[in-house]
Amino acid sequence: MLCGDLDVAGRTYDSGVSATAATIVLRPSRFLRVYGLGFGALWCAVVITGLVVALNRGSDAVAIWALLLLIGVTIAWRTISTRVELRPDEMRIRNFWATTVVLRGQIEDFRIALPAGQPFGRVVYVLVRGPFLIAIEASRATGFGGQAHTKSCVQQLNAWLASPEDDPI
Repeated sequence: MLCGDLDVAGRTYDSGVSATAATIVLRPSRFLRVYGLGFGALWCAVVITGLVVALNRGSDAVAIWALLLLIGVTIAWRTISTRVELRPDEMRIRNFWATTVVLRGQIEDFRIALPAGQPFGRVVYVLVRGPFLIAIEASRATGFGGQAHTKSCVQQLNAWLASPEDDPI
């Protein structure tokens, strides 16, 4: 799973990296995207079953089942849609809870560290002038080859930062 296999035709590789002439997109590893989609499908199947049963019985719990379905769809969508878009002049980080835009000139460095509040895994942080740290959840490492994914993402991010703004790759 390498984050650096790019071409200008805009193809997407198994690592979740795609490129166009102006944008590089880094996505989570395939394992995490499949896990998010599988969890969301399982959650929604169980909740829809409960919703149908509640509707058939005329239960007052229909609103709770509908709320659980909405929560499950939201969590699954945000999990599989995390990504980083590297444009010539900015970096757009779409994490689970928020989307952040960082101007290229404000970025000082990239670092690998533990995710905030979690004892396992690794994630890339962007050191922004200020000093601020912004986590890139699309770089999250798991025990299934994730360390290579995270290191490759850092290499791709450093290559983008070192390249001239008119040549993003």
